[in-house]
Amino acid sequence: MIGLGRLSTSLARELTAAYHCQHHLALKLSTAASPFVCVSEEVQEALANGRGVVALESTILTHGLPADRAHRLGVDVEAAVRTHGAVPATVAIFDRCLHVGLARSDLDRLIDAASQGNARKAAIRDLPFALTCSDPSRVFGTTVSSTSFAAHFAGIHVFATGGTGGVHLGAEVSMDISSDLLTLGSIPVAVVSAGVKSILDIPKTLEVLESRGVTVASVGTDIFPAFFTRNSGVTSPGRVDSPEEAARLFATSLAIRPSSGMLLAVPIPEHMQAVGETVARAIEKAHKEAEQANITGSNVTPFMLERVRQLTDDASLEANIRLVLNNATFAAQTAINLAVHMNALSGRNAPVGNPEIVVVGGSNVDMTVKLRPEKLKTTKDIYPPASYLGTVEVLGGGGVGRNVADAVGRLSSSHIFLTAVSNDADGQSLLYSRPFISWKTAPILEFSPHTAKYIGVLNSTGELLFGVADMDIHKLVTPAFVESELKKLALSQIKVICADGNMDTNTLKVLINIAKFHEVPFWYEPTDLHKCTKIIDAITRNQPIDAISPNLTELKGIYLKVTNKQLQINPGSHQSLVECAGMIRRDLIPLAANWFVKLGKDGVVLVNQAEAYHFTSPVVNQASIASVSGAGDTSVGVILYLRYMKKWSWKRAVLGGLKAAELSLACKNPVPDALKPELFDNEGNLNIWAKKIQVNAL
Repeated sequence: MIGLGRLSTSLARELTAAYHCQHHLALKLSTAASPFVCVSEEVQEALANGRGVVALESTILTHGLPADRAHRLGVDVEAAVRTHGAVPATVAIFDRCLHVGLARSDLDRLIDAASQGNARKAAIRDLPFALTCSDPSRVFGTTVSSTSFAAHFAGIHVFATGGTGGVHLGAEVSMDISSDLLTLGSIPVAVVSAGVKSILDIPKTLEVLESRGVTVASVGTDIFPAFFTRNSGVTSPGRVDSPEEAARLFATSLAIRPSSGMLLAVPIPEHMQAVGETVARAIEKAHKEAEQANITGSNVTPFMLERVRQLTDDASLEANIRLVLNNATFAAQTAINLAVHMNALSGRNAPVGNPEIVVVGGSNVDMTVKLRPEKLKTTKDIYPPASYLGTVEVLGGGGVGRNVADAVGRLSSSHIFLTAVSNDADGQSLLYSRPFISWKTAPILEFSPHTAKYIGVLNSTGELLFGVADMDIHKLVTPAFVESELKKLALSQIKVICADGNMDTNTLKVLINIAKFHEVPFWYEPTDLHKCTKIIDAITRNQPIDAISPNLTELKGIYLKVTNKQLQINPGSHQSLVECAGMIRRDLIPLAANWFVKLGKDGVVLVNQAEAYHFTSPVVNQASIASVSGAGDTSVGVILYLRYMKKWSWKRAVLGGLKAAELSLACKNPVPDALKPELFDNEGNLNIWAKKIQVNAL
């Protein structure tokens, strides 16, 4: 897969600009210039604010179900979309207008007209007829092709349906090929369906889609699904395993070929497989009966639906409804993740409601240089100046604040991350590659610095020797920027504000003052020896912040600045740690009430006035460490979530942070993909894991 980060800067900008120009032009046309398209206020507002929106067809309501079932499905499918955070936009035609987003009264009218025989199907070819129909009692249900057209016209990128049309058996003679397939090749909408019906020619259907340049991916399987059947026997051209992956795939498609659609085929859930196979057999029987009765064209579907319902004693109706709801759920989740990607590309953060955690900090592109010679254990060993064997690796996204926000975002969408990146390819790559982060980036000036970069030089065991930081762009995270963004939030609902040391002292002062005024806990991540003491100048005397999380080097730097004394500590000695806890309580508690000190391979220390503990490292075999970069940041993000959102005790929250750090140490990425909220849903599982940790009171 090609991400924008791998494109040239100019090309990335052009593609991003072209995409958003197209998006906003479509919205402008649909809401202002066209008398034939009516977009509801709710959908317009959602699109304007960058929210996920899912288009829904109406043919299944007008032609697929009895009136009572149709009305219930119309309500339930919209509810399924809303439940997963997106906005539904049911499409239908009446009063000479293509409506995108229906009120409840519109839904009632649509289904009532269908029950009285006043509904017609409208594929994309039928739109001119439907939009010039002068009969006020006539309504039109939209098919996949016409709904896709309406969605694109309104600026919607995801559409959920039951199943798509395809190539009919014998199409080499009849040329019976659904317009759904042709539409997918020319309209940039991701259609989420259960594949195509088994009575169609699936290999030829996929061939037509390939000829039209349509990307096709099955969800969670390598086999293309056939509506009520999970296994059509045909290998799918592609596969995705999650809504996040589907969104990334379609975002890439939009960026590099903004006029092509995509088909995401969701197989029938496994627990419905048995009834699905029964329905599939009934469909084949009904299809043969339709052929024998010479039923053709638009009359085929209503005949078959009714006949299949009879043959299956209504089981087909329930299965069809569940399929649609299942597809709508996946579509909503995909739309939410796609909104994150698209908003990132435009520099606009994805809406998260009012966040409960605010992270302010740096975003970098990280690289590591790992020295191979085992004798190079410290910087003193790198002498004389020479070339040394090693490995150079581009890790991608980094930065303390970004890593913390990534960890928080993987556990909760209720957060916001204030940062600065440039419009260059590295900046686009950062924004594009992390759908879990709700970004809000500082305004970029014409001559702004490039996106920050960091190179960490590690010894053979993966420990950091020193780093090189190119981070001038962080100066754009100004007091004015953070104050402006925080004013937009309901500060009384925020549980904690966390800032890293990449911010200048004045920005930290503003953040701390806002936090104090609104009684919001403030956490400082010192970030680096040269940045750790900023907090001393930023706080008001005798008004400590809530928490701070230095490593041992940063702790020594802070202690020296506060006391003008060297902090002597041996992290491998219990007695030395006891003395260290005493010095923190005596000299540093006026700075921060809670100290979470990272000791590398020697674990962590938690110190406040009520308790002090040393937690040993969960990693015994140092050879198993892939990279230490990001482990501390990940643990901080997890502790923020567990302590301030889930209200865990400090001791248990630190154990949760160590579990996350263990996952980070085992992978090259700073924040591991394995970090999920389920890890912390069951405290019993955490208790079992925590047996590997020694917790000693200090």
